[in-house]
Amino acid sequence: MTALEHFDASAASYEANTAGCTVEVMEKCLSLLPEIDTDSVVLDNACGTGLSTHVLLRTLKDGSKPTIHVVDGAPKMVEISRKRFEAYENIHAKVAPGEDLSAFSDGTFSHSVTNMGLFFFADASKGARELFRTLAPGGTAVVTGWSDLGHLDSVHRVQKAIRPEDKPFQLPIAKEWFDLGHMKQVLSEAGFGTRVETSEVTAHWAADNLQDLVQNMTTRLAAAVMKEWTDEEKKKAEELFPEAMKPKYEEFTRSDGTKAVGLKMRAYIALCKK
Repeated sequence: MTALEHFDASAASYEANTAGCTVEVMEKCLSLLPEIDTDSVVLDNACGTGLSTHVLLRTLKDGSKPTIHVVDGAPKMVEISRKRFEAYENIHAKVAPGEDLSAFSDGTFSHSVTNMGLFFFADASKGARELFRTLAPGGTAVVTGWSDLGHLDSVHRVQKAIRPEDKPFQLPIAKEWFDLGHMKQVLSEAGFGTRVETSEVTAHWAADNLQDLVQNMTTRLAAAVMKEWTDEEKKKAEELFPEAMKPKYEEFTRSDGTKAVGLKMRAYIALCKK
């Protein structure tokens, strides 16, 4: 199964499976972007269920209506996004893989966002060139990736304790994409050259409390791992997860001021200028 097929199949459960981590990264991206207003034309690339645009809309000044294009190569993701924003006449949803943005002319976008998407492209270099091509001169693009999937550490510990012979569960991300230098090189070679600034931020695979975090882990993220496990093994896993989570577990405050708990992850942000 390709990454695109994986996300098309998991579209309905995507937001639960990511447990707020991609939203948290996007919130931190917005502080780096130039102001978005009614004159802006924004690309939400590899949009998934539209979470990045959802975050963006919360931060707009009253009355601002930028034109936003939400695109993804997974039709089911686009359908969810289309329904989510159907009340917005300024938001347009389209099925389009990031490697082929031919529906858009050169220099279309003032702002471009690819949040946790580039490393899933079948041809990331081509996707990066499309980002550069469709960005307007003077425009800004943000591209994000993961440097540490801390939430998977607990899954690996539980796997090792119960079924040590099993291959540790991994997301379909090639190893080189955990290296910020690789992402920067791909974007630089796509046309951005030296105009790529990078930073790292903390995000969380989160829930309101530890009980919910464990339940979400066993019923969502680890469900694929435990699909063939016996009921006894699944019960044992649920018992082991609180201890397995400790190295990455922390309490934190969400952007809206509410308290939460989560497993620490590290993300990188590439800010690209044209």
